[in-house]
Amino acid sequence: MKRTAAALAALLLLGLSATACAEDGDDSGGGDGGAKSNTIKSGLKIAFLPKQVNNPYFDTSDNKGGKVAVEEFKGTYSETGPTQASPSAQVSDINTLSQQGTNVIVVSANDKDAICGALNEARQAGAKVVTFDSDANKSCRDAFINQATTEGIGESLAKMALEQAGAAGGEIAVLSATPNATNQNSWIAVMKTELAKPEYSKLKLVKVAYGNDDDQKSFQEAQGLMQSYPNLKVIVAPTTVGILAAAQVVSGAKKSDSVKVTGLGFPNDMKPFVKDGTSPVFGLWSVPDLGYLAEQVAEKLVSGQIKGTEGETFSVKGLNGDKPYTIGKDSIVVLGPAFRFDKTNVDNGPPVADEYLYAVVDVLDAVAAETGKTIPQIALNWLLQRPTVATIIVGARNEEQLRQNLGAIGWRLTPEQIARLDAASVTPLAYPYWHQRGFTERNPPPV
Repeated sequence: MKRTAAALAALLLLGLSATACAEDGDDSGGGDGGAKSNTIKSGLKIAFLPKQVNNPYFDTSDNKGGKVAVEEFKGTYSETGPTQASPSAQVSDINTLSQQGTNVIVVSANDKDAICGALNEARQAGAKVVTFDSDANKSCRDAFINQATTEGIGESLAKMALEQAGAAGGEIAVLSATPNATNQNSWIAVMKTELAKPEYSKLKLVKVAYGNDDDQKSFQEAQGLMQSYPNLKVIVAPTTVGILAAAQVVSGAKKSDSVKVTGLGFPNDMKPFVKDGTSPVFGLWSVPDLGYLAEQVAEKLVSGQIKGTEGETFSVKGLNGDKPYTIGKDSIVVLGPAFRFDKTNVDNGPPVADEYLYAVVDVLDAVAAETGKTIPQIALNWLLQRPTVATIIVGARNEEQLRQNLGAIGWRLTPEQIARLDAASVTPLAYPYWHQRGFTERNPPPV
């Protein structure tokens, strides 16, 4: 699972100590007592259909989460979608995928009703449909993977707005995605309900603007909000594209002391704006895990491990604290609670770009497959062969995990495998280390 692998990749980057995580796997059960398949089908054609391609959020959920799960099950992965967030374009893509005999369509809906007819035609042709991030009508999909509860996200958005406006309150505005986006509209509806409560009486919602999840339009809409409402105190953006654009506008205008930005964003994007005071607090969930879970549920549906009925349970190792998920009403599965980011934790984790981190993960995956070892065992064995590492401290949760960690000893990675891991995890060195790299006595090779 991607989070497990990424955590271990971080250990490679740091090269100091290791806390190995449980190995990947799958363990499913059912709450309905029916007969279940114990195996996941291989060779399935799985297509991810985001609201919009070339959107960083969906690039991460699809290619860093969903694709990983598809490849684990030896399926065929594809991603297709509109360049602009349009329900009509999604209908065309759905029809094409159905004609191509796609086994599973994993879709984030631009409009909950507009794509329903096409989805049901695909289901009648034999495809399973799993929605994630933004739901379609429940009558035209088999399950919905929700990143967090709608109520929880909406309430959190209201609380963060109140927190940033301060005791005096003031005007707030929302910068959302598209006008028909199911998820954002649901969160905003809950937020409005919260704002009607007495504790929010000093907040005034002056406008809901739409940036269509396009960085340029979102930037322009944020500028418009600043110009139209000179007394604006907070911009709430429940979209990763919108919050970044709003933060750039506010910070660039030198208004960070008087206008705050909050909502849902990527930590790497928002880190500078947390530090300069533009966006002191924001939230998000693990986006790769959302795509990974959506694909896991899709595979289980096709393979007959679950039916998508309320009360069924299943497990995905590495997710949900290894505790079972329970399918809720209307075939909804909730990934888990959102994370809150502020100055106390926005720097947590290795300060590296996601693409760099995933490049290390890819090599870890490949070496694990070659050796028949787990990713934690590969990471630990690599560390043991560092010339400057004398001891590794592992934080095993239980005896079984300790035994797995001990499987990192008694064998050695080949020089070629070490070289690949070294090459993937190399980082630019600060002075004087880049200078010392030229002296072998200060940088001995692995022993």
